[in-house]
Amino acid sequence: LLPLVWLALWSFGLPRLRAWLTRRAMPRSTQAVTLDDAGALGRAVNIAADLSPFPVTCLTRSLLLEWWLRRKGVPSDLRIGVQLRDGAFRAHAWVECVGVPVNDRMDIALDFLPFDDFGHKATFDR
Repeated sequence: LLPLVWLALWSFGLPRLRAWLTRRAMPRSTQAVTLDDAGALGRAVNIAADLSPFPVTCLTRSLLLEWWLRRKGVPSDLRIGVQLRDGAFRAHAWVECVGVPVNDRMDIALDFLPFDDFGHKATFDR
């Protein structure tokens, strides 16, 4: 799925792809998912990205993970943060569940300032 998400992101752009993924993220599972389970899914996506022969960015990984979590009924938030260090501008994407990064370091928001909620704030029953 990662190469398809990357191709769709490149072809359609973030707003259109995210809207499409959101419409298709209807929960298909009634099984309870914990924050630890969400972290395990995040690690699985990161491992798949590391093994992929195709280009995979943090945004590609995070879009796929957000969609996957929502299909499992887990409220999640796509976060995009920016950093300006030594005159260089960088951006980074990750997914949070109740404010906890599930596919990145716990302190990632200290390095990259999130600039938009991209919609609602998710709530999660722990």
